[in-house]
Amino acid sequence: MDSWDIIRDLMNYIYSEYPDIDIRTSKKKCRRRSYENMIIDEIMLQLMEYVFMDPMDVLEDYEIVYIHNAKMLNNDIYKFQLMVIRNMLYFLKRRNLKYG
Repeated sequence: MDSWDIIRDLMNYIYSEYPDIDIRTSKKKCRRRSYENMIIDEIMLQLMEYVFMDPMDVLEDYEIVYIHNAKMLNNDIYKFQLMVIRNMLYFLKRRNLKYG
């Protein structure tokens, strides 16, 4: 399978796992979903731009940066975004086991 298939599967997973922001939820949940959407958009743009790179490598690079930022800056934004990155990595690892 090529990178486009991986990106397509990842997009399908992300948009089912992280639905659009519902303004009827609390302000805290709305803010969290906004931060999650920010990192999802950034990563998906990066994957589209560097389509010939392995998506796992791209996500692992993001994970390293966000681990550092979460520890050094002690900010909830980075913690929320790091969880999204790790969920994406977990999905790709499961997908690789399934498809080889």
